[in-house]
Order: sequence, then structure tokens, then C-alpha cells
Amino acid sequence: MTPKNKITAFVLTYNGEHYIEGCLKSLMWADEVMIVDSGSKDNTVEIAQRLGVRVETNPWAGYGNQLNYALSKASNDWVFFTDQDEVVMPELADNIRKELNSDMGYNAYRTGGQNSLFGHWLQWGGTIEANIRFVNRHKITYCDEQHTRICEQVPRKTIKGVVRHDMAPTMLDWWDRSFKLATIEAEVNYAKGERFSAFKTAMFWWRFVRRYVFKLGFLDGWAGLYMALQRSIYILVYQACLLELDRGIRQPKEAPEKSKFR
Repeated sequence: MTPKNKITAFVLTYNGEHYIEGCLKSLMWADEVMIVDSGSKDNTVEIAQRLGVRVETNPWAGYGNQLNYALSKASNDWVFFTDQDEVVMPELADNIRKELNSDMGYNAYRTGGQNSLFGHWLQWGGTIEANIRFVNRHKITYCDEQHTRICEQVPRKTIKGVVRHDMAPTMLDWWDRSFKLATIEAEVNYAKGERFSAFKTAMFWWRFVRRYVFKLGFLDGWAGLYMALQRSIYILVYQACLLELDRGIRQPKEAPEKSKFR
């Protein structure tokens, strides 16, 4: 059955040759598949072209702005996106297609994301996180932030199924990328007026306890422990960067929102 509505699935890419093929193959259920590449030096674009994927290029404009650029280039009203190191699971793809064949009473849809650490797919600790990845491109815009957040306050629906994300090849790669994001996020928010908070810094321990104990992160074994630690230490790194900026130890970059961490 042909759905009532068509959809474009897109990926923001940059030097992703090691995982882009698996990502794109998991999107072939869409009516159109597109990448928006920000200057890859490897074979990312060639792999996409070999798979018959539409290629658009745009210099990195910051995460939210790059998403909005992709929305503007999509051929269909409905769009769905993943990051280049993610894979859409069949259950989610099937449920999106079913939704496209309905009356579609929403303009924004959440989908779950599942992370892998130490070869283990995390189930607990609040690690299956819902992000708005499936939207009507004429009704929704993404905020100029380093996280997936829409600007409009609209009702949204959660669609069952997950996008799987193998976060990094090693623990060192994972922590390095995570702390780069914390630094970029701090510099972006400092420019918007945010300052160091002793109270928020002191609450890092609560983030650990909430995830590891109350959200049952310990059921994921060692992976659950390290995930809870990472999410709490992220707060310390973020606040430390704000403190350095407050004291003039760190000089903020120009347009930090255009820095890449992925």
C-alpha cells in the first residue's frame, strides 16, 4: 500500500565513511534519502552516491542550523533524520510508514534512541532517549543549539521503535567527543548570558544517583555504571568551562556554534 504522505530521510555527514553505508541502508524505506555533507575529506560522499542517495553540500552552520538547511532541501513535506553513526531499526521504520498512511494529527514526532557501550545495548538508566526526528518541514524548525530541539511549542507524539547509536569505537573516543560537546555547549550558552553555577555543579552527584539507582542503570552492568558516570561528569566539564570563561582563563571562540564535535 502506498502511504498517503511521502517522506525524505536525511543524514548530516562529515568524514563518516566507516559507518555511513549501514546508516543509509537502514533508511531505504523512505521515498527519498539524502545526505547534507559539510566537507568530508574521505569517501562519505562517494559511498552515498554509489547507493543512489541524493547529495547536498553545505558548510557546517551549527547543528540546529544544519538541520534546518536540510529541511529546506528536502523534496517531501515530511522528513526524518539520523546522525551518520546511527541505524534505524525495522520496527521504527514500519511504524513511521504506518503513521504516514494515517491522518497525521501531529507535526512533530518523537522516536527512541538506544546507545551501545562495551558492546552492550543499554536498556536502563534513562538511556533510551526520545528525540524529535520526524517532522513536517513546513511547520517545524530546529533551534540553534547543539542538541535536537524544536523551537515550536506544539503537541508531539512518540512512535514506537528505536534508532541505534554505537557511540564510539572506544571509551577514549566516547569521552573525547562528549567533552568536546560540553565545551562547545558551554561557549555557546556563555555567549547567550549563562554563567557558572555552584549549585548546578554540586548537583552532578544527583544525576549519577538518579540514572544509576532510581532509573535502574545498574541493571546494565559495567556499561550502565560508565554511562551514569559520563552523564554526571558532563555537568562538571560544562560548568568548569563556564568558570574558565568567567575568569578569563579560556577565551571564547568566534561563532562556537559552528564548531564540530561529531
